[in-house]
Amino acid sequence: MALTISGTGNGSLNNLSLSASTGDILDSANTTFFGVDQWYLNTSHTGNTDITAWTRLTGDQGGSIGSAMSVSSGIWTFPSTGIWKVYGYFDLNFTAADSDFGNVQIKTTNDNFSTTHTNLWYANNFVEDEGWRNGVSVSMIFDCTDTSNDKLKFTLDSANTGNFLEGINTNIYRTFVNFTRLGDT
Repeated sequence: MALTISGTGNGSLNNLSLSASTGDILDSANTTFFGVDQWYLNTSHTGNTDITAWTRLTGDQGGSIGSAMSVSSGIWTFPSTGIWKVYGYFDLNFTAADSDFGNVQIKTTNDNFSTTHTNLWYANNFVEDEGWRNGVSVSMIFDCTDTSNDKLKFTLDSANTGNFLEGINTNIYRTFVNFTRLGDT
């Protein structure tokens, strides 16, 4: 399929053409070309472990295009291959200890986590005195060539006892992730 734009006048729009099969444009009949999905943490998360309590944002405040991401035990599966932008915002509540680091990591795999992660992306914060909270964000571009094996997970790391990652609080989404399919791999 090709889109042709024709015009008259000074000749600047005469017979321009773009092919949908090259990934140059969005074919509005094919919503799998571009996808958007958003999720939030539905309860606070403690411990230096994979973050697992995700809920898809739907209803009046949530929007999505294409098929949904899926998550099981904190491991995310992409609904289709492609180049994906992954963005996460994490609300760290580190009120328990002095000299505490807070790290949120994106761990990726190309073998369904049969072995350790192949890449590690992280955002961190350091506090000298207890009693702080802060948001950190982390993002990456992920090339999913195989939906069965190319996956990722988010992990909280270096959180002392009593510190936590805040989930939804009074209908405020304090920790959330967005997935945007940018195009074909």
